[in-house]
Amino acid sequence: VKPDIASLTISVVTKGKNASDAMKLNAESSQKLNSTLRASRILEKDIQTSSINIYSTYKPNSNQIDGYQALNQLTIIVRD
Repeated sequence: VKPDIASLTISVVTKGKNASDAMKLNAESSQKLNSTLRASRILEKDIQTSSINIYSTYKPNSNQIDGYQALNQLTIIVRD
């Protein structure tokens, strides 16, 4: 049987000085990725968010927060 479906997981990771900036940048980057996938004939129903997370980042060897990282994980189905 010839495979006709592939499942991919892609993460969009962005950093910002505060949580709001990190999430805003992530939303913008994720939208660009979504547009690129749709232009590549990936169906909207085949692009799904698997998870969204935000994490604080710290200065090296310190407990001092120096920014935030947002992660948006997408599951993409590619059909033949």
